[in-house]
Amino acid sequence: MEEIKPTNLFRFLLAKYALLVGVDAYGDGLPLAPVTPVCALDALRDALRRRDVGGFRDVCILRNPDRARLSRRLAEWCASLGRGDMLLLYIAAAGRLDAAGRAHLLLPGGSGTLHSEYALPLAAVTNSLRLSACTRRVLLLDVGFVGPSGA
Repeated sequence: MEEIKPTNLFRFLLAKYALLVGVDAYGDGLPLAPVTPVCALDALRDALRRRDVGGFRDVCILRNPDRARLSRRLAEWCASLGRGDMLLLYIAAAGRLDAAGRAHLLLPGGSGTLHSEYALPLAAVTNSLRLSACTRRVLLLDVGFVGPSGA
């Protein structure tokens, strides 16, 4: 019978999942340079999947999702994970602060305004993460935020 080493058991019990989100399809008039590392998502996915580097069981990429698709996928993804799992959410996008200083992610088609169709409050993202049963959560934001217009 093969001996079960603690490190092998640990890897088996703690499944790792990643959701990589990249947005770079903005409308005209965006008040900042919408330079995001969306082109690096494939390389990041490959590194996370490598057993000797990341060892992630599943890595999903969402490129330029609209608000409904991002919200739905994030909620489904978080709800599907168990207590022993680890989730990694990486977001590469542009962002904007509202007049109260709250952060919003700018979504495809938007021109930098906080119109509900083209912006998602960062609080909505963190709330989805909190609702997950898994206890190990990592949120990586590769987001440049600008202040409210007129600030």
